[in-house]
Amino acid sequence: MITTPLLEEKDRVQRELAQSVDYDVDRYFAQVHQLFKEMQVQYGFVPQYADLPGGPLSAVGEETFSGGEKVS
Repeated sequence: MITTPLLEEKDRVQRELAQSVDYDVDRYFAQVHQLFKEMQVQYGFVPQYADLPGGPLSAVGEETFSGGEKVS
């Protein structure tokens, strides 16, 4: 596996976050969300999310897009 100092730091932080919430996925995402909100204030940025075809929560199998073209 390819590794860099940046990837090692990302992995370390992910392990630390997972351990801090006893590997509970709901608590993990709640904590990550809170940390992300704090970073927005601290660094003054606004996230920009992709506008995905079918909406952000479209069901799997309803529509599949590949390179902008609808496929079945």
